[in-house]
Amino acid sequence: MVEIFDKAVEDAVTLFILNDAVAGQIARLNGVLQASLEGRDYPPAVQQVIAEAALLSSLVAVSFPPDHRFMYKVKSEGPIRLVQVDWVFPKDPDKPPRMRCAAAYEPMKVGYEVPNWNDYPGEITHELTTPQGPGGADIEITRPTLTENFQEYYRRIEQTVARIKLSIGQPIESGPRCWRGSAMMAHFRDIEHDEFKGRRMMENAAASADWRRTLALLSTAESDELSGPGYSVDEAVQRIFYGFKPRIAQVFPVSYGCDCTAEMLKANLLEKTLRDISVLPNINGYFSAQCGFCNKSYDINVAELIAEKRRRIGRRAD
Repeated sequence: MVEIFDKAVEDAVTLFILNDAVAGQIARLNGVLQASLEGRDYPPAVQQVIAEAALLSSLVAVSFPPDHRFMYKVKSEGPIRLVQVDWVFPKDPDKPPRMRCAAAYEPMKVGYEVPNWNDYPGEITHELTTPQGPGGADIEITRPTLTENFQEYYRRIEQTVARIKLSIGQPIESGPRCWRGSAMMAHFRDIEHDEFKGRRMMENAAASADWRRTLALLSTAESDELSGPGYSVDEAVQRIFYGFKPRIAQVFPVSYGCDCTAEMLKANLLEKTLRDISVLPNINGYFSAQCGFCNKSYDINVAELIAEKRRRIGRRAD
C-alpha cells in the first residue's frame, strides 16, 4: 500500500499520452489538500469546493515556467462568494510550485450540499503573473459545477475538448482520516492551429472513435484508482485506459506553502477606510490579523496603521 504522505506519489500532476489523438493528466494532491484544509473550520460544502478548485487549477498550473504566479479565482453572488487558489513558481526550476487556497462564504447560507454555481451571477478568473506583468482570461459561470465550467474554459479559451473525472473525500482507513483528492483529465489534440480550430476540434472529437473510447473508459474510473492509496498513478492510468497502452510523459511534483507576511496583511488593512482602521478590535493596541489562506496570525500595531493611512491620505490630497 502506498503511504498517505508519500510526496513523490501523492502530490504531483502526471502527464500521460494515449495516442496521437488523445492525451491527459492526473493530479493527486492528497498531502497538499490535507495541509490546506486541516485546522480550518470550513463547512463541508466549502471544503469540497476548495478541494475541487485546487485540483482543477493544478491541471493547468504545472504548465507554467519558473518565476511566475498563477491565480484561479471564482467569484459568485451565491452562498460561497469567493474561492481562490494561488500558485507560486520559484525561480529555481528544481523546486516544485507551492499552492495555497482560501474561500469566503455566508455562514448562515452554506450547508452540506455544494450549490449550483449557475444559479447565481459570477465569473471565473485565470490570471498568470509574469516578471513582465499580469495577464489572463475571465469566463462567465454558465454551468452547475466548477468542473463543468473548467471544461467550458478549455473549450472557449484553450479551444480544446476536455473531460474531467474527480475523486474527493476523507476515506476511512487505518489511522486518522485524511483528505484525498484527484482529478483526471483527458483531452483531444489532433488538430492543426488555424482560425477554425475550435469548431473543427469539436467536430473531429465527436467523430473520433478514439475519443469516444476514451470517454467510455474515463467514466469507469473509481475513487480508489484515482486518489489511492491502493494504486500508484501509473497503475491507475494503465488500469483505466487499458485498451490504449498509455505511457507516462512527465511528472510535476507540487507542494503546499503560503508566503504571507505581516507586511502583506498590513497592506491589505490599509485598503480599509481610516474610520474602519480606527475601530479595529485590539488588545494593548495590537490587532490580531489572520491570513485567509493559512490561518497564521500576526499582531499589527493599530496606531502605526492609522499613522500610515493618514500619510497616504495626505499624499493623495497633495
